[in-house]
Amino acid sequence: MRSSSIPTRCAPVACLRGALLCLALAASSGALAADDRFAQAQAAFAEGAASGDGEHPAYNRARELWRALAEEGDPRARYHLGILHMYGLGDAEFDRQLAVSHVRAAAEGGYPMAQSLMGFMIEGSDGTLIVSGDAVALAWWRKGAEGGHCTAVRRLARAYGNGELGLSADAAQAAAWAAREAGCSKN
Repeated sequence: MRSSSIPTRCAPVACLRGALLCLALAASSGALAADDRFAQAQAAFAEGAASGDGEHPAYNRARELWRALAEEGDPRARYHLGILHMYGLGDAEFDRQLAVSHVRAAAEGGYPMAQSLMGFMIEGSDGTLIVSGDAVALAWWRKGAEGGHCTAVRRLARAYGNGELGLSADAAQAAAWAAREAGCSKN
């Protein structure tokens, strides 16, 4: 039985913000449209997000398509299943542990967006749901950046510039990552 203090669904505004953020991140990666089923799932997700209703049935269409792709080994689909569970969208149960499991599998499968999200989640973790620590977060951020995910590139530029994530401030490394950031799109 769930505690009454844990929501089963996200608040509509938070749901919409989270869904739109994830959609914007997904839409910014050119490789995502290569598979027609994936593109159909993205379109369904966008429909759900545009509705502002976290229980919109379009999320369920996206989930079914992504589930089938995930079973075929597509790490992008695993990532998006994680997002659905992270926010409890459609009929996807609000389950942070399951969400992290999907995102981690996608990250381990080499999906840069998931690697960046792992870095973000670990960096902000208190250690209860996911391991915490600067070295682990840095490793995921680096994998995401090396895979071309611009959010991770920006995070490394800032980490080197400010001496964050257990790094010593290093102007040369900060400049090198900032130069890579200049060629990034808006993901």
